[in-house]
Amino acid sequence: MVAIVVLLNAVAWLGLALAMPKHSQALLGKKYCAKPQLLLRLIAISVMALAVWLSVRAWGISEGVIAYTVALFLPGLAVVMLLSIYSRKR
Repeated sequence: MVAIVVLLNAVAWLGLALAMPKHSQALLGKKYCAKPQLLLRLIAISVMALAVWLSVRAWGISEGVIAYTVALFLPGLAVVMLLSIYSRKR
């Protein structure tokens, strides 16, 4: 369950990063207009909500929120580090 929550959060962080003009330009070479950015944000937030629900369902409210926080932090840190490394190489 931990791996699923971490993977969902990694996908959500990547979606949020791609919804930002700076990161979409760095990764894809193009900027999105307003509608795809909003869609990416909504999908990413929905995926994060799914991860919270899975965490709370698996471990209960008190431990699930803590597990979710850790599972949110680790992929977020990884996505930020990979974005900075990839941006320097381009």
